Amino acid sequence: MSIPPSAMLQRSGSPSDDDHHHPPQGLLESLPSFRPAEYTVVTGTPSLVLYCTSQMESLSAAAARVLVCHLFHRPAPSGWWLRLTTRITFGPQSKFWDFLYASSSSSSTTILWNQTLKIPASLHGQLRSFFAARRRLQQDSWFDMALIGPSDELSLLSHGRMSQVELRLRQATEEIRHFDCPRYIEHHHNRQHLDAVFFMVYINGRWLYEFKLGTRLAQIEAVLESLDVLRRCGGLPGVGALAGIVLDRPLPDGGLLTSILVEFPAKGRLVNTLRHAGANSNQLIGWERRLKWCRQIVQGVSSIHGRGCVIGSLTEAVRSPIGLDGDDNAFLWSEFRRSSCTSDRAHAIPPEYHRSHLTNGQQPIPALPTTDLYQLGWLLWSIAANIPFTLCTLPLCRMVGCNKVNSCKEPHALPFLEHAPQYLNDAISACRSEDPSDRKTAHELLWMFPPATTSLTLKKSHFTRPEECRNAHGSRICCDACGAETNERHFCCWICNGGDFQLCPDCFFSRGVHCFGQDHYMRDWHAGEEANGSSEDSFWSSRAKDGYGERSVRTIRLSS
Repeated sequence: MSIPPSAMLQRSGSPSDDDHHHPPQGLLESLPSFRPAEYTVVTGTPSLVLYCTSQMESLSAAAARVLVCHLFHRPAPSGWWLRLTTRITFGPQSKFWDFLYASSSSSSTTILWNQTLKIPASLHGQLRSFFAARRRLQQDSWFDMALIGPSDELSLLSHGRMSQVELRLRQATEEIRHFDCPRYIEHHHNRQHLDAVFFMVYINGRWLYEFKLGTRLAQIEAVLESLDVLRRCGGLPGVGALAGIVLDRPLPDGGLLTSILVEFPAKGRLVNTLRHAGANSNQLIGWERRLKWCRQIVQGVSSIHGRGCVIGSLTEAVRSPIGLDGDDNAFLWSEFRRSSCTSDRAHAIPPEYHRSHLTNGQQPIPALPTTDLYQLGWLLWSIAANIPFTLCTLPLCRMVGCNKVNSCKEPHALPFLEHAPQYLNDAISACRSEDPSDRKTAHELLWMFPPATTSLTLKKSHFTRPEECRNAHGSRICCDACGAETNERHFCCWICNGGDFQLCPDCFFSRGVHCFGQDHYMRDWHAGEEANGSSEDSFWSSRAKDGYGERSVRTIRLSS
């Protein structure tokens, strides 16, 4: 869309006081797709955008620590997004030396993946300046850097291109060439960052949820697995639809796949609804809604299994695949894992993998229909018990009288729910069979439920304002002990729950709760720390001692 200069209104004269409080806004400026950069002459350096989507501490030794960052970089307001990777080596004299300190272990093989880690503002500023000074940056470039010495000046050691990423994306693009779905060009549409590799993009009058392909091959495969499930199963009963794919340029011009699009669940993720109800005892969810959700989830699982696909993420703590549409229907909409699923909750690990999973340091579990079914049983039980399924461990331990509430890894049997209908208890029991061959198929489970009173037709309630998307799908902090939500101060462990174990101040201070590892340090986060760099230059961590409620406090300063 372009507007000739003659069509743009000009204002002359000095502004009045009212102009400062009520700036003029016409129909064009009020549209969600309006991008001022397209209609404004910029005389200075354009504001670039740099998001860190994931990080890995690939080395932790006495002489050096290495941080690998995967980035999205947009050099110009309306330009292409570039996939970049940096490998930064810290020396002991660097003020960032303790930035990644998460465990008391001094092992030289420590590897930590973390999706929520924020780069300190000063380091983020250096990266921004570094990329702003480089012209003609290429897609999928990598940079080996160092911060060694008290000056902490970022120095470039070497750089190159990750040809294997482009090769995999080219293969994926060829595979989707014949897909019958809408296709869009990346720089034609406005988008805003939500979290990690997730964006919201404005297309045809509504906002869509966008999964961008980054520079990690594992993350690329995960998105492609979701794309494959949505292509085969999208629109079936209990399953959301694929809204489209995004290319960096048209296919005849050698375009590459950059992201996939799905509709936003109008009422957000089911887990957030359960968490909110769990934090407010006077707002417990009624049986009618919970039984409806249970049946609809089983219907969705049956639809996906019936097409030869798997879900692999039913008990995912961070990115739950279950959403709620505008009519309060539960459905499976994203985050499908065809190859493997992970869980650090003993109750979500099928017994046939439990011993090897613990012995091998929480290795991925194969994503199979039988593993989906076992985790489906836990999911149904937690919904029926009015407990958020990401928080089941603590309430379940209390229910069975376990005294290892804060560190339990025992696979307790799920208690019989006296107030639940018999058919639901039977379905849960059928899912949780010790022998995977005895677990009923999702289609058989569906026959155990009463017939649905209405047909499951998902209601497409489109978001037209970005704030609606953020309210429903923006990052939320939920205490893993009590379920309380907060966007203020909280404490995060970068190891447990895949780097997403969080506690509210009340549980951390008043109740003495810690994460699952006594030797793990918990990061103190405050409101205002965004993905573009932490606003805090200092923080303190705390590790649990042997005595209940006692802590080892470690202060880490990132500024001189």
